[in-house]
Amino acid sequence: MYCGDSLGGTAPFTVDVTGPVYQGAFNFSVSYTGTVGDTDNGWNLLANPYPSAIDCEDASWSRGNVDDAIYMWNAEQNQYATYVGGVGINDGSNIIPQGHGFYVKASNTPASLSVSEQAKIDTTIAFLRPRRNEDLLIRLRINQSRFKDETIIRSTSEASLQFDPSLDAHHFAANGKNPLQLFTRIEGDNFAIDALDLSKVDTLPIFLTGKEGNALLHVSIENQHSTTCLYLWDRMDNHLFKLGDQDVIEFEVEDESAYHKYSLITRYNQDDCDNLLGDSPLAVKPSDRWAYYNGVDIIFTDESLENEHYKIYNLHGQLVSHGSVSSQTLACKLLGSGLYILHVEDRLLKFVNP
Repeated sequence: MYCGDSLGGTAPFTVDVTGPVYQGAFNFSVSYTGTVGDTDNGWNLLANPYPSAIDCEDASWSRGNVDDAIYMWNAEQNQYATYVGGVGINDGSNIIPQGHGFYVKASNTPASLSVSEQAKIDTTIAFLRPRRNEDLLIRLRINQSRFKDETIIRSTSEASLQFDPSLDAHHFAANGKNPLQLFTRIEGDNFAIDALDLSKVDTLPIFLTGKEGNALLHVSIENQHSTTCLYLWDRMDNHLFKLGDQDVIEFEVEDESAYHKYSLITRYNQDDCDNLLGDSPLAVKPSDRWAYYNGVDIIFTDESLENEHYKIYNLHGQLVSHGSVSSQTLACKLLGSGLYILHVEDRLLKFVNP
């Protein structure tokens, strides 16, 4: 829901209303139609019913088969503001302004959502602060001309490698005025806020789009542990950036449709950090890993595994590939997008194929 002085306008204007203000608990009319698990189904457009702002994290909210994330149209940016689990992008926060529309997503039937007056909040109080977040947060922002888009990667042991209703948020594409999109992708789903345990994932694909030409990628990191190394691999230019050393990356947008430009690469001990050398993940030689995924192929570092039998399973436990280790490199290009687990003898390697 959006109301402006003109179509897409953001100038101040006055609305006169009459009648009593709403008081008491409010039950939103939410529903779910379609196939369970389909990200295109279950969307509900709602509005704040109270004559004040409300806090979407207040304990008085009650949800049944409805995700925690809220999505609001930001007319200043021609982009969707998103918030879930203490983090937000594109100016998304836990505060839903008076009369403001917002989207939520139902995940199954029966779906229900209600709130009480306890959630009402005075946004003029100076001491209001968002709750502190101690998870590792990697915020990526793409800028081109006057437009921007953001995505957040959040590492927490509480997250799974599937969609977590209390921690993850789907990616909403902006309208035609803003060509920028930035998101991660797992199992074919696009994430605006992606919570997962990065210690269990070597690489994470990052997609973007915009107008062909120059653009900037801004990176900010919160709560990074001293032994954790974070890198962005530019798959187009085959270049590796160590995050923290370089916070702004200038690049060329090469395609106006979404494409896999970067991969986030993580290392969680100092030996792996020290051995991540060269300008390409192909130069990675982790000292204590028998194999690793470089965003394209699996590289075996333990030569004793030659001729050993391997199996690759998808997230649902289905066998999707098997054979014998015949070389140092195992191509993954025939696998679809998603999370996979490689088994060789009693060893396991989890990886995300873009």
